[in-house]
Amino acid sequence: MKIIDKILQTYADGGTTVSFEYFPAKTEAGVSNLLNRISDMNAKLQPTFVTLTWRSAFKNENLWLKIGKEIQTYGLDVLLHLTCHLPKEDLKRVLRNAREAGIQNILALRGDPPIGEDKWKPCEGGFRNAIELVKLIREEHGDYFCVAIACYPEVHTDGWNSSHLPPSEKTQIDDLQRLKEKVDAGADFMISQFFFDVENYISYIKKCRTVGISIPILPGYLPIQNYRSFEKFTGWCKTVVPPEIKQALQKIKDNDEAVKAFGIDLGIRTMKTLLDSC
Repeated sequence: MKIIDKILQTYADGGTTVSFEYFPAKTEAGVSNLLNRISDMNAKLQPTFVTLTWRSAFKNENLWLKIGKEIQTYGLDVLLHLTCHLPKEDLKRVLRNAREAGIQNILALRGDPPIGEDKWKPCEGGFRNAIELVKLIREEHGDYFCVAIACYPEVHTDGWNSSHLPPSEKTQIDDLQRLKEKVDAGADFMISQFFFDVENYISYIKKCRTVGISIPILPGYLPIQNYRSFEKFTGWCKTVVPPEIKQALQKIKDNDEAVKAFGIDLGIRTMKTLLDSC
C-alpha cells in the first residue's frame, strides 16, 4: 500500500502517524535478530510504516530487498531508502527489483559522501541530486511508487560553511527553492532531518507552506540514547542543540542511564509541543 494514502487517511481520522527507521543487517544472524525485533515492535507499537536505510557501503542489494519484502509479510509497509550512489541504469534495476518484491514506497535521497570522504560527488553515469532521482522514478514507473523526500529544517549540511557559522538567509532561501523543486518533481511527502530546536522546526514548516509546499511533512526525530552517539550525530549533521539541552547533558554525560532517561523525557516533551502546534 502507498504510505501517503495511510498518512492522509490517518490525518482525516484525526490520528497521528508514527514510524521507525532500521538499518539493514549484514549477516543471516543479524537479519534474523532484526526481523524479530521489527515483528515485536510492530505487535506492541503498531507503527504507520517503517523505513529501511541504504548507504553506499551496503553492497548486498538482494539482502536489502529480501529484508524489505519479509517485513511486509507482517502487514507493515516499508519505505526503502534509495540514494544516488549508483549509475542511472543500476538505479533503474533497483527500482524494478523493488517493484517485483511488492514494495511500493521509496525515500529518494541524494545520499551522504562515501565513508572516508568529506564531499559528495556524483558517480560516472549517475545523478547530481535527489530531484533527478524523483524524476527518474516518475518517468519509469508513473504513480506506482509513493515517493518520499528529505527536508532540512536547519538547511542541508552542504549549506554550512562551519558548524559555528549558520547558513545565510540567501542559503536558506536557496535550500527551500531546491526543496520545492523536489516536491514539484513528484514527491508525495517529506521526512525532516532530525532536530532538537523545536521552535525552529515549527517556523520551518510555515516557511515551506509560504513557498507553496503543501504535501505532508513528517518530523524526523533521533532520541538521545547516550552522550557519545549524541555528539557524533549532531556533529555529523550540524544539528543545532539549544543551550538548555547542552547544559543538562553536560551534567550527566558520564551516566548512560541518566542520559537515556533525559532523552526519553525530552522526546516526549518535543512530540507534545509539535502536536500542540498542529
